[in-house]
Amino acid sequence: MATVQIALNDFEYSNALKEALHSDGRHRVVITNNPAQLTDGVVVTDLGSWLRVRLNLIDPGRVIVIADQGSAGLHDLWRGGVRFVLFRQDSIAQPVLAISAVAIRLEGEENLKSKLT
Repeated sequence: MATVQIALNDFEYSNALKEALHSDGRHRVVITNNPAQLTDGVVVTDLGSWLRVRLNLIDPGRVIVIADQGSAGLHDLWRGGVRFVLFRQDSIAQPVLAISAVAIRLEGEENLKSKLT
């Protein structure tokens, strides 16, 4: 079961995302103000919170950023290694799909590491 840390300033969106993830039964979801760097899994954050999260050196490959369309600084996310930037205006299905994709990739990496050791 994949752990998903949701660190969004929008409480309603956080809860909607948590409910959508709980419905599929494949995710352990934690809503937090400060994602734990040492906790494995996916981190969902917004653009404002990313500045704080990034300082914790969380692997940007496991981060999904939710932003408003036209937000300044989106190109900085790509340069920083974030590969999933979604828009708050999109269907809640979009971040659920992105979370599943990141979780599957992380699980595959863990399986590969365990086979090599």
